[in-house]
Amino acid sequence: MLKKLLKHEYKAVGKFLTMSAAFMIIMTIVGAIGIYILTPEATVYSGYVQTYSENIMDGTAAEVSFDFSSLLAGLYVMVYVVAAFLLTAGTYIYLWMRFDKSMYGPQGYLTNTLPTTPARLILAKLTTAISWVLISIALLIGSIFTLAFVGNAASGNKLTNNIPMIIDHLKQAGISIPGMIALYSLLFLSAIIMSVLMMYGASALGQLAKKSRVIATIAFYFAMTMVLNVVGTFTMSIAFRIFSQKEGVSLSGSGRLANGDYIEQIGYIYRAVNGTALIFLILIIAGSAILYFLTHYVTSKRLNLE
Repeated sequence: MLKKLLKHEYKAVGKFLTMSAAFMIIMTIVGAIGIYILTPEATVYSGYVQTYSENIMDGTAAEVSFDFSSLLAGLYVMVYVVAAFLLTAGTYIYLWMRFDKSMYGPQGYLTNTLPTTPARLILAKLTTAISWVLISIALLIGSIFTLAFVGNAASGNKLTNNIPMIIDHLKQAGISIPGMIALYSLLFLSAIIMSVLMMYGASALGQLAKKSRVIATIAFYFAMTMVLNVVGTFTMSIAFRIFSQKEGVSLSGSGRLANGDYIEQIGYIYRAVNGTALIFLILIIAGSAILYFLTHYVTSKRLNLE
């Protein structure tokens, strides 16, 4: 049954999210082509500008009051921001609306009478949401790096010149590159899971209200966000202070940061940040578990479809 639920969910949300992803890919391609065309060092455009400028100096051409390339760049940036919003925030909002409507809205009667359990329903929707959020973020990051790479290449620079040096410094500081990637990838994935479960938890609590369920859902979401931010900030500050003292790191400039060399300082700071990240990861996992069981309990015991 879980396989059928997943198939249904992917099919239900696929159209809008695929269109958003395609829009971002198109904007990335257009941006890459535009950067190459409008980069004076790379194209004939520079010759046109130079000739046109000489004609202006000679008085043989009328000077215009705006730069056409800047106008195109400004228009592109505005459209690109819209595409990025649709791909990231738009994905979250759409998935949240889909969950709320299918679980507690007009489709709730059909969904909650299926021959399956609330756990499977939530798991199917959660898996679908996480997949699409990861895809949207990966596309956005890939788009930004693609445009940055094309821009650097068109201007004669290489974006990857300093990467070997950075990796070498990290290794000299005793930092495990695979371990660092694994830790922060897990932290990133956990944060995404928790962000989706926050929406689910807010919808579960909001449907308990007899009136103004949408307002109640939004209010619960912001309330949970504030509580988690306060708890997270307090815990992180305490954890960083403890690990900093353990490593002898003082942000005031004294301690090991003042006495060690550059490579040693990287190691001290990384170990302090790394320990703090582990505490933050535990906090996120605990918060995600609470939000999941809250959503499951309300859906199975306190469902209100009136």
